[in-house]
Amino acid sequence: MSGDLRVGLIGCGRAAERYYLPVLARRSLSARLVAVADPLPERTLLATSFVPDCKTFDCVETLLQESSLDAIVVASSPETHAQITMRALQAGLAVLVEKPVATSTEQARALEEQLAHASGSVMVGFNQRHWEPVERLESVLRRKDRTGEVSADLRMTVNIAGWSPVAGVVNPLEDLGPHLLDLLRFLLRREILALAASQSTDGAVDLRVRLSGGTTARCRVAHGGLTEESIDLQWERECYLVRMGSDRIEPPAGFTRSLLDFSEAGYRRLRGRRASLHYSHERQLLRFLAHVRGGERPTPAIEDGLAVARAVEAAKRSLIRGSQEVLVQK
Repeated sequence: MSGDLRVGLIGCGRAAERYYLPVLARRSLSARLVAVADPLPERTLLATSFVPDCKTFDCVETLLQESSLDAIVVASSPETHAQITMRALQAGLAVLVEKPVATSTEQARALEEQLAHASGSVMVGFNQRHWEPVERLESVLRRKDRTGEVSADLRMTVNIAGWSPVAGVVNPLEDLGPHLLDLLRFLLRREILALAASQSTDGAVDLRVRLSGGTTARCRVAHGGLTEESIDLQWERECYLVRMGSDRIEPPAGFTRSLLDFSEAGYRRLRGRRASLHYSHERQLLRFLAHVRGGERPTPAIEDGLAVARAVEAAKRSLIRGSQEVLVQK
């Protein structure tokens, strides 16, 4: 595909404001943001502050009818993802849809069926996969014995008090849970079989996850407090740690690791760079655009989104049933 890619953006909330719009505003990207849609005028105004010449619409249908596009980014509220992605596929577009790909397994299955007969494509926005230390850890684990004994503890807390007024807010299970559940599948190469979920008085959600191969893992997601994330993983006798603010995967937690992270943080500040997690959305978008230009199959794909949607549904049922373990339905 020659020339600049023509990109549309649906939804101008937090993900668009912090990640997609700054990248799409670059003149050197070989892609142009030509149209955005959002029902709130203040959000479309935000988009034009980044890309003044992009067209603005208050609904998806009008954007699709009046714009000539090669690809579209769906960053609207979660309950709209499946419907908008379905419509974009019908229009023959390549779609990058923010997680979750759907808010129910029925919607995700319908998308999977639509995709099988569509000329477009779907890439799911699990940006954590594109975090550099996560990619490095996945490469290390890929070479290990798949039957090895594994334990994992994943935690993610986001301080939503710092979000702008145009950002939407959902509960931490639906907002952050999909990221950690996808990381378990991506890193461990094992399917999620069952979950037990509990919620504390401050809204934090704890998940006990049972995976294939006899593996169990723990996840904790929360809104509030300091924004932080960590992946603490042990494979046989080897220990790895990924955490926000660090680009390392080892050594595990301790004085040496803290000293190395502190030293690297100082070096990044001198160079005017942030830790690599900040750039994961950018790496994701660039890989999506490379796919649209004729590259490899998009990853994560629709089947990854469906697997996570099933796991989140099981976690919701577990909360309703008083933290009882619930099997993930196929």
